[in-house]
Amino acid sequence: MVERGALLKDNGLVVAEERASEQLAEQYGPLTLASHRSYGETGIWFYRNIVNP
Repeated sequence: MVERGALLKDNGLVVAEERASEQLAEQYGPLTLASHRSYGETGIWFYRNIVNP
């Protein structure tokens, strides 16, 4: 949805929350994993919209 709808500017940030035990991909289209943090049972993933690396 983000990729098709052009909802993010270049280098924009997406934050995803999921159980810390889950493993999310390092890349979703132009979104590239920038950082991952765990807080107890909660995992936070930070993805950057990398259009032209």
